[in-house]
Amino acid sequence: MKKTRNILVSVLCIVLCLCMISCSNTETPNDQSSEDPNSSTPEDKGKLSIDDIYAWVDYPASDFCPIFSMPENAEKLTFTYDTEALSIDAEKNTVKALKEGEYTVMAKSESFEAEFKVTAQKIDRTAKGTNGKVKFNSKEFSSQAYSRKNQWNDKGVDGSTTVFIGDSFFDTAFWSNFYTTSYRDTDSLCLGVGATTTYDWEDWLSSGWIGKIKPKNIVMHVGTNNVYDDGENVAETVSSLQRMFTLMHAKHPEIPIYWFGISQRSYDAEKIANVDMINAKMKKWCDARDYITYIDTPSQLKNDMLKDSVHPKVEYYSIFVDALAKTDIEIIETPKADTSVIEDLSFKTSHSISAGSSLTNIIYKDVILTSNYILEGKLDIIKRSTNAHIQFGILDNGNERILLWDNASDGNIKIVIPYDTANVPAEDIYKHQNGTTLTLTWKIVVTDDDVYFYVNDELKLVYAAQKNLDKHPLTIGTEGVECKFYEMKAITKASDAAAFEAALGEMSDVIELYGSKTAAQKIRA
Repeated sequence: MKKTRNILVSVLCIVLCLCMISCSNTETPNDQSSEDPNSSTPEDKGKLSIDDIYAWVDYPASDFCPIFSMPENAEKLTFTYDTEALSIDAEKNTVKALKEGEYTVMAKSESFEAEFKVTAQKIDRTAKGTNGKVKFNSKEFSSQAYSRKNQWNDKGVDGSTTVFIGDSFFDTAFWSNFYTTSYRDTDSLCLGVGATTTYDWEDWLSSGWIGKIKPKNIVMHVGTNNVYDDGENVAETVSSLQRMFTLMHAKHPEIPIYWFGISQRSYDAEKIANVDMINAKMKKWCDARDYITYIDTPSQLKNDMLKDSVHPKVEYYSIFVDALAKTDIEIIETPKADTSVIEDLSFKTSHSISAGSSLTNIIYKDVILTSNYILEGKLDIIKRSTNAHIQFGILDNGNERILLWDNASDGNIKIVIPYDTANVPAEDIYKHQNGTTLTLTWKIVVTDDDVYFYVNDELKLVYAAQKNLDKHPLTIGTEGVECKFYEMKAITKASDAAAFEAALGEMSDVIELYGSKTAAQKIRA
């Protein structure tokens, strides 16, 4: 029995040794000796972020932009929010404000989550700026809006014409070479209105002319008057800009928008800092959306490029042109214009010579008329208000101009040599009655030193032996009168030498009589 027990013990020992040898010869994979062979490192799918947004009660829905740091891992989101205050379209990523307040929205998917804030605002259409004026006051610019609408109706083509709109930066009173240099031979219109804010353009988008046209592109400069005239702070201006662009996109969803950041003025350090912050916030907002492009011209436009501490000198509008050309915009080219054609000029009773709102140079074959030219045309006088007058300015000095002047506001329009009391009242009087149109033909001949002025083919005034005519362009301007200059044509010594000399030859007797003066004189013929 003991022997048997010993044999069994020996067999068990042998078996145990064999098992130990077998285990010691089994291979173990590198770096997995202490891990679960089924475990793995979690996949990095990136992060989700959504910027805070504004939304406005009774306005189109605002869009928000989920940003996946690794776009290839983007997932469909669901949203948790106050459904009594907001309405979210998860397919379109839009929020509609139902009541004002600040609300938090939670966005979630299988792998992501993020919060963002919606500031819902109700707009008070009676609110005033720090200047004391109601912000929504586009009626103040009704005549300009009427003019811009007529310009579009005359020359704009849906789907083809690019419009430049906004404040005075894009008003031809300041961008005076828009048609002759910047966008000559293109299907473009410059329709900005000086002194306007986002509120005015909101009005025109909602129920006015700009909401009814269909341009190819919308190019805009606006916001400076929100800051400087209405006195809005950073948050207010950002909200105003985004609200206007949201409305613009809702009205014109297929039309690309190009916005130049707010140009800096050369004064008021606090507002300069605010404009910097506004532009930075708006750039981020625009960059997240494919329908609007932010264009950084504020960093390029320096104080020494400004003519009045606000607007660029005309030669520096090239900064805007060059910056826009670097975007994806497509502006349609048109057949080269006939540069001998002189555009009609129309003026309203609200125009002012003293304020500079009517002063206009005449351009012929790409050159502003100064000396050695003949310019003629027709003039319709339609309506007069107080102290109506029309000028043909010869030199910068206010004395050196020819006036058609209703100085007594009685409808008796006189040809006047300004500030020469011996010639007021003048013998040449043209009677006009409001409600009728008085049509006059006129011609002005300017040589090296002399100026001859004709009305209805009769010589009326001569400015003889004038100095520096070649340094001062002709300026046509009006005040207190609705009128139209049309059928204008010109010849110049520089471009039409033979025709110019022939025309002077036909008036040789007049030149012989008046052109021999050695001292400056103003002569009634």
